[in-house]
Amino acid sequence: MSNATGQRTMVVSAATKQQNLKELFEKSKGAIAAVLPKHVTADRLMKIALSLTSKDGNLLACNQMSVLRCVVGAASVGLEVGGLLGEAYLVPFKGECTLIIGYKGLIKLARQSGEIKSIRARVVYKSDEFQVEYGLRETITHKPNLESSDLKDEDIIAVYAVAEFKEGEPQFEVMTRAQVDKIRGRSASANSGPWVTDYAEMAKKTVIRRLSKVMPLSPEKAQAYTQAIAHENASETGDKSPIIDVPFMGDEEPVSEAPKDRVASLTERVAMNGANKVTHDADGVVVEVSK
Repeated sequence: MSNATGQRTMVVSAATKQQNLKELFEKSKGAIAAVLPKHVTADRLMKIALSLTSKDGNLLACNQMSVLRCVVGAASVGLEVGGLLGEAYLVPFKGECTLIIGYKGLIKLARQSGEIKSIRARVVYKSDEFQVEYGLRETITHKPNLESSDLKDEDIIAVYAVAEFKEGEPQFEVMTRAQVDKIRGRSASANSGPWVTDYAEMAKKTVIRRLSKVMPLSPEKAQAYTQAIAHENASETGDKSPIIDVPFMGDEEPVSEAPKDRVASLTERVAMNGANKVTHDADGVVVEVSK
């Protein structure tokens, strides 16, 4: 009897939390719409959030504003959380929802910079032939052992990324398994989410992030990339300060950079529950959010 009662209470509680999350999205529709690409709607994001939280009780138990912040933050730079694309993930950590950008999501954002011809990453297994040479003529050679079967994450010994640009020489970055795991150890989600279920993809993302430090990403064209990284970093560290400070996103053309005190951040806009009216200035900068 007590078990049945407890089970019933848990179901009701989950249903209530889902309803509360839905209401939070409904109240914030105006603010959310202001930062989304043209092809994404607040209703679609709400459906995604409700679907993901219905499948993961730990995610449903997270602070609901953190769920909204991560879903909207990913969508505002053109990434979709969950799904088969693996562009971004929502991972619960200590009662907060954290945003983890996937390998494919990072590549998508890097390509949008307009300076990159191609970018790719590979993991190296212990049965592969792998050689790196540094100096005046830096080269990398990787011959995978195609006869190896049942390769596991435990067999990965290194990971590398290569980027070719429209101008200039290609660049590459190599990281050992130990270097990747050191980065993983700093993550709030080191023992959950994609680091556990998709280690190879996260290792690729890690080396691409390191390679991006030397990639010719212009500030104007790479805003989505840098903002997504900032959002992920803030999400993982539990920083609830404003994360995305640019009024345009997605398919729209970038506007000229506005003074800091005139730029409304994503977090500020979304946090204003019930906001239905968004006022922009001549440059497209959000200057007021009201009911």
